[in-house]
Amino acid sequence: PERVIALIFVDGRVTFGPNGPSKFDRQQWLGEEGRKSRESMIGGMFGPATTPAQQARIREVMLGTPESTAAGAMEAYYPPSGKTKCSLCPSLAIYVQRTAASQRAYLPEHFPRLEYHEIPGAGHFHMLEKSTEFNRLVLDFLKRTFPAP
Repeated sequence: PERVIALIFVDGRVTFGPNGPSKFDRQQWLGEEGRKSRESMIGGMFGPATTPAQQARIREVMLGTPESTAAGAMEAYYPPSGKTKCSLCPSLAIYVQRTAASQRAYLPEHFPRLEYHEIPGAGHFHMLEKSTEFNRLVLDFLKRTFPAP
């Protein structure tokens, strides 16, 4: 936290402390059942703007990851509880409408320097599906947060 100077949340669940996710069960992401869980999770991430080619490539990359790496990535999603200095950093949140509801109230309360945006008509991979809008939001935030000397 001492080295963080800004945060950008990209359509992820960000909750800490008692409102955070429950304990992680690594076994649910391993073996044949784990692969089915990953396939199901990935399928739920696509939106109307995700092209068939993007879907195929995303599935290929995500399911091509060794299961231990996939389980480790999910485990890292479960953060330690408690607030840190990071909550005081300038922050940008970019969400899609269908997942935003779970974060819309939480984020501003816990990150007072937050700039919040939603991209309609996109799925979890809005950085690919609506790249022009996504990149504009990120670049504008960076310019405002870190103006050129």
